[in-house]
Amino acid sequence: MHRDMDLARTILLDLEKRPYAHGWQDIEIEGHSADEISYHVRLLEQAGFIEAIDFSTLGSRHPD
Repeated sequence: MHRDMDLARTILLDLEKRPYAHGWQDIEIEGHSADEISYHVRLLEQAGFIEAIDFSTLGSRHPD
């Protein structure tokens, strides 16, 4: 997947306009899949723009 800085900016603007941007945020942006949005949220978190928790491995089994 490639970085789409316009999508990253759109995510930031979407979060900024929400009255309560804490807790679970369901982000839907027309023309972009949930995987694309999730990838860019992780990039924004790694860059320090937002705080996020990765739930993608929640409930997965790890070998002992």
